[in-house]
Amino acid sequence: MLDTLQSGHTNPRMKKYRRIYFGGGSDVNGAELGTEWEDRLPLRFSRLVSDHFNVMDYNMSHGGASNHRIVRELLMSELHISKFDAAVIQMTPKWRTEYHNGEEWERVWVPSNGKTGNCKSPSKWWLENKLTTQKVEGDFWRDYFRIHSEEFFDTNEKMYHTIIKSHCKAYDVPLILLGRRLSSDLEFDFCFDEPWISKARKGHPDEEGHRQIADKIISMLS
Repeated sequence: MLDTLQSGHTNPRMKKYRRIYFGGGSDVNGAELGTEWEDRLPLRFSRLVSDHFNVMDYNMSHGGASNHRIVRELLMSELHISKFDAAVIQMTPKWRTEYHNGEEWERVWVPSNGKTGNCKSPSKWWLENKLTTQKVEGDFWRDYFRIHSEEFFDTNEKMYHTIIKSHCKAYDVPLILLGRRLSSDLEFDFCFDEPWISKARKGHPDEEGHRQIADKIISMLS
Protein backbone atom coordinates (compact mmCIF):
# COMPACT_ATOMS: atom_id res chain seq x y z
CA MET A 1 0.00 0.00 0.00
CA LEU A 2 1.20 3.52 -0.81
CA ASP A 3 0.54 6.77 1.06
CA THR A 4 -0.12 9.93 -0.96
CA LEU A 5 1.58 12.85 0.79
CA GLN A 6 0.96 16.61 0.45
CA SER A 7 3.80 16.88 -2.08
CA GLY A 8 1.86 14.56 -4.35
CA HIS A 9 4.29 11.69 -3.86
CA THR A 10 3.24 8.12 -3.25
CA ASN A 11 5.70 6.96 -0.68
CA PRO A 12 7.07 3.38 -0.81
CA ARG A 13 6.99 1.51 2.49
CA MET A 14 10.64 0.43 2.52
CA LYS A 15 12.35 3.70 1.53
CA LYS A 16 15.83 4.25 3.00
CA TYR A 17 16.30 7.64 4.68
CA ARG A 18 19.58 9.49 5.18
CA ARG A 19 18.25 12.94 6.18
CA ILE A 20 14.77 14.15 7.17
CA TYR A 21 14.01 17.88 7.32
CA PHE A 22 11.81 19.16 10.18
CA GLY A 23 10.54 22.74 10.19
CA GLY A 24 7.83 24.72 11.94
CA GLY A 25 6.95 26.55 15.14
CA SER A 26 6.68 25.72 18.82
CA ASP A 27 4.82 22.43 18.28
CA VAL A 28 7.83 21.09 16.37
CA ASN A 29 10.28 22.86 18.66
CA GLY A 30 9.07 21.02 21.76
CA ALA A 31 7.35 23.78 23.72
CA GLU A 32 6.08 22.58 27.14
CA LEU A 33 8.28 19.48 27.12
CA GLY A 34 10.45 20.88 29.89
CA THR A 35 11.96 24.07 31.28
CA GLU A 36 15.51 23.21 30.23
CA TRP A 37 16.31 23.19 26.52
CA GLU A 38 18.51 20.12 26.81
CA ASP A 39 15.65 18.17 28.39
CA ARG A 40 13.36 18.80 25.41
CA LEU A 41 15.63 17.55 22.64
CA PRO A 42 15.37 13.77 23.19
CA LEU A 43 11.59 14.00 23.68
CA ARG A 44 10.68 15.88 20.50
CA PHE A 45 8.97 13.86 17.79
CA SER A 46 11.69 14.89 15.33
CA ARG A 47 14.29 13.09 17.48
CA LEU A 48 12.04 10.05 17.92
CA VAL A 49 11.48 9.79 14.17
CA SER A 50 15.15 10.38 13.41
CA ASP A 51 16.22 7.75 15.92
CA HIS A 52 13.79 5.27 14.37
CA PHE A 53 15.37 5.72 10.94
CA ASN A 54 18.89 6.05 12.39
CA VAL A 55 19.49 9.53 10.96
CA MET A 56 20.60 12.87 12.44
CA ASP A 57 17.85 15.09 13.87
CA TYR A 58 17.63 18.13 11.52
CA ASN A 59 15.07 20.23 13.40
CA MET A 60 14.97 23.78 12.00
CA SER A 61 11.92 24.93 14.00
CA HIS A 62 11.61 28.06 16.15
CA GLY A 63 9.05 28.98 18.80
CA GLY A 64 6.72 31.69 17.52
CA ALA A 65 7.89 31.21 13.93
CA SER A 66 5.78 32.65 11.13
CA ASN A 67 5.10 30.98 7.81
CA HIS A 68 7.34 33.64 6.28
CA ARG A 69 10.24 32.43 8.40
CA ILE A 70 9.45 28.76 7.77
CA VAL A 71 9.43 29.32 4.00
CA ARG A 72 12.49 31.62 4.13
CA GLU A 73 14.52 28.97 5.91
CA LEU A 74 13.25 26.24 3.59
CA LEU A 75 14.35 28.22 0.52
CA MET A 76 17.50 29.89 1.85
CA SER A 77 19.00 27.24 4.12
CA GLU A 78 22.66 26.41 3.51
CA LEU A 79 21.66 22.74 3.51
CA HIS A 80 19.40 22.63 0.45
CA ILE A 81 16.15 20.65 0.56
CA SER A 82 17.47 18.44 -2.25
CA LYS A 83 19.91 16.99 0.29
CA PHE A 84 16.99 15.50 2.26
CA ASP A 85 15.01 12.34 1.61
CA ALA A 86 11.79 13.64 3.22
CA ALA A 87 10.41 16.78 4.87
CA VAL A 88 8.03 17.27 7.80
CA ILE A 89 6.92 20.90 7.94
CA GLN A 90 4.39 22.67 10.14
CA MET A 91 2.54 25.82 9.06
CA THR A 92 1.77 28.26 11.87
CA PRO A 93 -1.00 30.88 12.44
CA LYS A 94 -1.36 33.02 9.33
CA TRP A 95 -1.20 36.43 11.08
CA ARG A 96 2.39 35.96 12.25
CA THR A 97 5.17 37.54 10.21
CA GLU A 98 8.73 38.86 10.52
CA TYR A 99 10.85 41.79 9.35
CA HIS A 100 14.55 42.54 8.94
CA ASN A 101 15.82 45.40 11.11
CA GLY A 102 19.01 45.91 9.10
CA GLU A 103 20.99 43.40 11.13
CA GLU A 104 18.76 40.42 11.82
CA TRP A 105 15.26 39.03 11.40
CA GLU A 106 12.73 39.79 14.14
CA ARG A 107 9.40 38.06 14.58
CA VAL A 108 6.02 39.78 14.70
CA TRP A 109 3.49 37.50 16.30
CA VAL A 110 0.13 37.98 17.94
CA PRO A 111 0.65 37.13 21.61
CA SER A 112 -1.60 34.35 22.80
CA ASN A 113 -3.94 35.46 25.56
CA GLY A 114 -6.11 32.38 25.65
CA LYS A 115 -8.77 33.98 23.45
CA THR A 116 -7.11 34.67 20.10
CA GLY A 117 -4.15 32.28 19.99
CA ASN A 118 -5.74 29.84 17.54
CA CYS A 119 -8.84 31.58 16.19
CA LYS A 120 -9.30 31.94 12.44
CA SER A 121 -10.32 35.63 12.44
CA PRO A 122 -8.47 37.57 15.17
CA SER A 123 -8.42 40.97 13.47
CA LYS A 124 -11.80 42.27 14.65
CA TRP A 125 -11.18 41.09 18.21
CA TRP A 126 -7.84 42.84 18.42
CA LEU A 127 -9.12 46.05 16.85
CA GLU A 128 -11.92 46.28 19.43
CA ASN A 129 -9.73 45.68 22.49
CA LYS A 130 -6.91 47.86 23.80
CA LEU A 131 -4.29 45.33 24.82
CA THR A 132 -0.71 45.37 25.99
CA THR A 133 1.91 42.66 26.13
CA GLN A 134 5.28 42.43 27.80
CA LYS A 135 6.94 43.72 24.62
CA VAL A 136 4.45 45.59 22.44
CA GLU A 137 1.65 48.05 23.22
CA GLY A 138 -1.87 47.28 22.08
CA ASP A 139 -1.85 50.29 19.71
CA PHE A 140 0.77 48.48 17.63
CA TRP A 141 -1.52 45.50 17.13
CA ARG A 142 -4.50 47.65 16.20
CA ASP A 143 -2.39 49.40 13.57
CA TYR A 144 -1.06 46.05 12.38
CA PHE A 145 -4.55 44.68 11.84
CA ARG A 146 -5.78 47.87 10.17
CA ILE A 147 -3.38 47.27 7.27
CA HIS A 148 -3.49 43.46 7.33
CA SER A 149 -7.00 42.26 6.54
CA GLU A 150 -8.30 38.71 6.78
CA GLU A 151 -8.07 38.47 3.00
CA PHE A 152 -4.40 39.45 3.21
CA PHE A 153 -3.70 36.73 5.78
CA ASP A 154 -5.66 34.11 3.84
CA THR A 155 -3.87 34.94 0.57
CA ASN A 156 -0.44 34.85 2.17
CA GLU A 157 -1.19 31.53 3.84
CA LYS A 158 -2.27 29.98 0.54
CA MET A 159 0.89 31.25 -1.15
CA TYR A 160 3.15 29.80 1.56
CA HIS A 161 1.20 26.52 1.44
CA THR A 162 1.77 26.32 -2.33
CA ILE A 163 5.44 27.29 -2.07
CA ILE A 164 6.22 24.59 0.49
CA LYS A 165 4.49 21.88 -1.52
CA SER A 166 5.89 22.99 -4.88
CA HIS A 167 9.45 23.39 -3.59
CA CYS A 168 9.54 19.89 -2.13
CA LYS A 169 7.92 18.41 -5.22
CA ALA A 170 10.39 20.19 -7.52
CA TYR A 171 13.28 18.41 -5.79
CA ASP A 172 11.44 15.09 -5.45
CA VAL A 173 11.29 15.29 -1.64
CA PRO A 174 8.23 13.60 -0.06
CA LEU A 175 6.48 16.08 2.23
CA ILE A 176 4.34 15.63 5.33
CA LEU A 177 2.63 19.00 5.81
CA LEU A 178 1.21 19.80 9.26
CA GLY A 179 -0.93 22.62 10.64
CA ARG A 180 -3.57 23.54 13.19
CA ARG A 181 -7.19 23.12 12.20
CA LEU A 182 -8.43 25.92 14.49
CA SER A 183 -6.33 28.51 12.63
CA SER A 184 -6.54 27.28 9.03
CA ASP A 185 -8.91 25.80 6.48
CA LEU A 186 -6.14 24.51 4.21
CA GLU A 187 -5.37 20.87 3.55
CA PHE A 188 -2.79 19.14 5.74
CA ASP A 189 -1.67 15.56 6.28
CA PHE A 190 -2.72 16.00 9.92
CA CYS A 191 -2.99 18.77 12.49
CA PHE A 192 -1.57 19.30 15.97
CA ASP A 193 -4.96 20.13 17.48
CA GLU A 194 -6.57 16.83 16.51
CA PRO A 195 -8.09 14.98 19.49
CA TRP A 196 -5.85 11.89 19.24
CA ILE A 197 -2.78 13.96 20.18
CA SER A 198 -2.17 14.32 23.94
CA LYS A 199 -1.55 17.95 24.94
CA ALA A 200 0.04 19.97 27.71
CA ARG A 201 -1.64 22.83 29.59
CA LYS A 202 -1.09 25.49 26.90
CA GLY A 203 -2.09 23.24 24.02
CA HIS A 204 1.27 22.05 22.71
CA PRO A 205 1.87 18.31 22.40
CA ASP A 206 3.11 16.82 25.68
CA GLU A 207 5.58 13.96 25.93
CA GLU A 208 2.95 11.37 25.08
CA GLY A 209 1.71 13.60 22.26
CA HIS A 210 5.18 13.76 20.71
CA ARG A 211 5.35 9.97 20.86
CA GLN A 212 1.95 9.75 19.15
CA ILE A 213 3.01 12.20 16.44
CA ALA A 214 6.28 10.32 15.92
CA ASP A 215 4.41 7.03 15.52
CA LYS A 216 2.09 8.65 12.96
CA ILE A 217 4.98 10.08 10.93
CA ILE A 218 6.94 6.83 11.09
CA SER A 219 3.93 4.94 9.76
CA MET A 220 3.61 7.43 6.90
CA LEU A 221 7.30 7.23 6.00
CA SER A 222 7.94 3.55 6.66
